[in-house]
Amino acid sequence: MRKILAIVLLVLIVFGLVACGGQDDNSEASETVKPYTVNLEIEFEENIFFNTYDVLVFFDGKKIGKVEHGKFAMFNTSVVEGEYTIRFEKDGDSVVSGETSIDVQGDSTFKCKISSKKKKIEVSEVELLSGVENENVVIGDEVSKELDVAIEELEKVGFGNIKYKSEGKDSIFDITNWIVTVQSPEAGESVSKDTDIVLTCVKVDTYLTNLVTGEFLPEAIKQINLLGYSKIVYCDNDTNEDITSTILAMSDEEKGNWYAVSANDISTDEKKIRLYVVGNKISTNDKNENGILEEETESEEVNALKALKGKSMKRALKIINKYGYTASFKHEITKEKFSEESFEYYTDDDLKEIVVTKVKNIDEAQKTLLLIFNSKAQIAEQKQQKKIEKELTAKLGPSEAWGAMALYGGEVYPYGFKLHIATNTLAERAVDEDTWFLKAGCTIKNMYGAH
Repeated sequence: MRKILAIVLLVLIVFGLVACGGQDDNSEASETVKPYTVNLEIEFEENIFFNTYDVLVFFDGKKIGKVEHGKFAMFNTSVVEGEYTIRFEKDGDSVVSGETSIDVQGDSTFKCKISSKKKKIEVSEVELLSGVENENVVIGDEVSKELDVAIEELEKVGFGNIKYKSEGKDSIFDITNWIVTVQSPEAGESVSKDTDIVLTCVKVDTYLTNLVTGEFLPEAIKQINLLGYSKIVYCDNDTNEDITSTILAMSDEEKGNWYAVSANDISTDEKKIRLYVVGNKISTNDKNENGILEEETESEEVNALKALKGKSMKRALKIINKYGYTASFKHEITKEKFSEESFEYYTDDDLKEIVVTKVKNIDEAQKTLLLIFNSKAQIAEQKQQKKIEKELTAKLGPSEAWGAMALYGGEVYPYGFKLHIATNTLAERAVDEDTWFLKAGCTIKNMYGAH
């Protein structure tokens, strides 16, 4: 009996020692290193023609996101004190890359610029903007947004001193009827939350007029539709005649010979706009006695210039100089305008990669014309994208997709959900034959009525 009791006591003593040892181990393990919050701002310089790829971002070997070409992006992560490597890789080709390093000593915000080259990604020196403890905030891009939406977004991130004014003499009473055109400080700047934010605005109708005036008619129609205006009344700018039925009967190519001059009678409630246009007209003098349109015989040089469509920019410049014409140039996608001198810095190989997509406004008397152009790579991407969009639209059109998105938002946020498709559509593209990628600003209301 004594022997059994002694064994039991020995077991209890050993168990107690083990338990005490375990407590000491846990006490030591509970001493952890505090992580710091790191914000990373990346400004991606835009190329117009070549090397327009997107870039993947890796922080200390871990992928944290992707930056679209020419865009500004922000990322954040939590790490302990120390030095870390930030690596950038071309999306789809990790060989094309670049990297830099940062030294984390506390909660911090870093900024750098990157530019895409053919064989590498150039990374500028990293700039330490501020620490999180200073409560500096990077101001977002509020230009082209409804004033009420811009104010809500700024208030959400902590800005309290928000002022707004009109470009003209009008006073702003209804903030839902105004569009932000200029902001100060500019988007991407890191400022304290007590900074004065000034938003300069114009009325919605003025904004629409400025947006479409001077544009080719197909582009003007596209911009109007993107803002949610589906009812367009077309008027001849010279005669004030309603020519809506005539315009609607035209092909896209025929509409390309017309221009938007001005817009008025804009109804924000009905989403209706009256558009004044000018373009090519058929005169009765151009018809013979039987009322049949007679084709004008064009000169050799005009035919040669029209034949530049589909040719390389190298060939186009040679033909233009041959006939003594002065050309102006416009990029098909960005709408940016160029002079002939702009192409002096391009090599022959570069000029071969640029294609004339349209020839417009040939004036034999003034010896002038307009060439619309694009790069071979972007044309190929456009064709592939159109093919995907056509197959997807046959299953589900973009308007139906936006409608589904609005219904879904209403289900998730039953107290209030408003999509700002007209003034704040950020993305609308077909990802593949079965998927739309849609992105727009929105306003959400909670159960207490707060936005």
